[in-house]
Amino acid sequence: MSERVSKIEIDSEDYREMEFGIISPGISFDDVTIVIPTLNEEEAISLVLKDIQTQGYSNILIIDGFSTDSTIEIVKQHRVKVVEQKGNGKTGAIVTALDYIKTPYFVLIDGDHTYGANDIENLFYYIDNNKEVIGSRIKGRENISKVNRFGNWLINKSFNLIFGTNLKDVCSGMYLLNTDFAKSIPFRTEGFDVEVEIAAYASYFGSIAETPINFYERIGTQKLHPLRDGFQIVNSILSIGFSLYPSRVLSLLAILLFLPGIILLSYPFFISLFSFQLSSLLLGLIMIVIAIQGVTLYFVDIKIKNAYKKLI
Repeated sequence: MSERVSKIEIDSEDYREMEFGIISPGISFDDVTIVIPTLNEEEAISLVLKDIQTQGYSNILIIDGFSTDSTIEIVKQHRVKVVEQKGNGKTGAIVTALDYIKTPYFVLIDGDHTYGANDIENLFYYIDNNKEVIGSRIKGRENISKVNRFGNWLINKSFNLIFGTNLKDVCSGMYLLNTDFAKSIPFRTEGFDVEVEIAAYASYFGSIAETPINFYERIGTQKLHPLRDGFQIVNSILSIGFSLYPSRVLSLLAILLFLPGIILLSYPFFISLFSFQLSSLLLGLIMIVIAIQGVTLYFVDIKIKNAYKKLI
């Protein structure tokens, strides 16, 4: 893994940008803070910090979630600010970071060396018109387990249906945020579902974008539990979705009645006329009617929201 750091190449153009402190047009290195939540990352954190500092970023903030290994000692060797987080989980780390961030933008990146600092600048090309820019893990997806890939697919589909987006990686651990926007979020999650909470509010109160990034093999122990955390993330999508788009969520739930409605409606035609069950036919018809109303309500809700955004 150390080879990844040694292979970082900065061409003459990069040197000129670093010399004048420019990341992208109108944004300098002084405009961004790199936030890294940590929890027992002694195996990877030194490589992560070297990677980030080599790219020219100096505003680095470590939010430590009560590490019991030598993570903090290693961080201090790099002369980077360390703050002990308040609250639980990744949400607690982000909320704590917001008390210390003084720059207009910040990038959140995991401390397990799964993301490369050379991808950070790509995020800034889309921030002007968006509240959040997600680094979509397109390259290196083989480093994500098949179980997690399926879970991410399910989560993305659920999120896109409810929030009317077209995201490919809403659970990515690397993203750029407008600081003022982030401070306005009424955080209520605690764990890895904070990513979907941020994306939900970004899409609702503004707009959100994503750009392809690399994803590398993790160094250290995985903190995410696929089943437990996956269920929590889906639950948060439904909960936040219902608070922001109640009619849309209800319409999607109504649409779920379509398949059982078809089954119940078809059942009487496969039995003898002497045992024809009128109740199944009526129940099936009711379910299908509700499902059709749900489809109608869903698309009407999307049209209204899009019209509202254009008006704003």
